[in-house]
Amino acid sequence: MKNLILFAVIAFAAWYGWTHYEQFKGKGQNEVVVTNQSAHAVDRLRIQIAQRTEVVEHLEAGASVMRTFPTPPSDVTFQLNWEYAGLMTVPTWSGGLISAGPMLMRHTLLIQDNGDVIWSSEQKPQAKKRGLLPG
Repeated sequence: MKNLILFAVIAFAAWYGWTHYEQFKGKGQNEVVVTNQSAHAVDRLRIQIAQRTEVVEHLEAGASVMRTFPTPPSDVTFQLNWEYAGLMTVPTWSGGLISAGPMLMRHTLLIQDNGDVIWSSEQKPQAKKRGLLPG
């Protein structure tokens, strides 16, 4: 009888783990992709999201860099600071919206010559859930 109860507990734990796998795996990460569309290389790019700062030391003209970050606890905006290589200006930009919602997003920031930034976002593609039935 003990073996039967032990088997039932193990079977239930296996079933529960299989059906709730996504919850155990974690919520995933949001992404920010920064593309330097200016004619100058960018030095010391700082991407601030809530209290977290990501630093990119050098980004060539036309190059892109991608960083991941967790969903913030409340809605926040991006803060960018950077220097153009060989120029004395230190542009800053603030904008975009990072929501605290459950959807994982990919944010794209395009740095322009005049210090402007073009922001866009889209929902990250979700991995298909594994299951016994198609769909």
